[in-house]
Amino acid sequence: MLKPMNRLTQSMQQHRGLSSGVLNGNEAMKEKRAAKENDVVAALAATDAELSPQLRQSAAWQAIRQDWEQIRTQGLGWAPPENLKRHTAMIDKVLVFMVDIADATELTLDPVMDTYYFMDTVVSKMPAMLEPLGITRARGTGVLTRKELSAQLRIDIASLNAQMANTLRAQNNNLDKVGRYNPGLQGSLSGPAKQFTDGVDKILALVHDDILGEKFVTPPQTYFTMTTEIIDLGYKMM
Repeated sequence: MLKPMNRLTQSMQQHRGLSSGVLNGNEAMKEKRAAKENDVVAALAATDAELSPQLRQSAAWQAIRQDWEQIRTQGLGWAPPENLKRHTAMIDKVLVFMVDIADATELTLDPVMDTYYFMDTVVSKMPAMLEPLGITRARGTGVLTRKELSAQLRIDIASLNAQMANTLRAQNNNLDKVGRYNPGLQGSLSGPAKQFTDGVDKILALVHDDILGEKFVTPPQTYFTMTTEIIDLGYKMM
């Protein structure tokens, strides 16, 4: 159940970023946003098919479906901040629902150290890293399209940058523990983990220098692609 849920989250986050670009005036992203909308619809159906009857009928899952239907049908009529806010609220519900899945299947109670930290990475730590990175992708794409940065948005982006640095540290600590308790996994995890960490560091540096520095020299499509590659690597690791 968690695998299709991860793919759903990934598509929703990309849809949020592309919507931010389009609503801030990026005409080149219109077709990609429309295609990503179809991806979300397909991922939603695939997730729904894998859920247990109890989880499928739960109020939490129905709320996610309702949120998406509102975004799908009304989202392009909202102002950019409202669209981003509604996407983020929906994705937050998805992340909470992933924990519900872990609880319902008793995955949360895993008593073995290596697989416990693996579970915690997949259900908690990695999603907590990828979601603010996805928000940064959406906000940055909008800012680089408009080439302007409000005072409030500056505060929000700077705060999220600081949060991501701490979250990345917690995620990597979990992966270190997986390798410590199961040395056989260390080789397959260490390379991708380092690549992901290096990529996040580059994004944080770019945001600090180009967006918060108000240079706005990075094309929005280039920024979207760069951040997406790193986020996709995180999902591949999961």
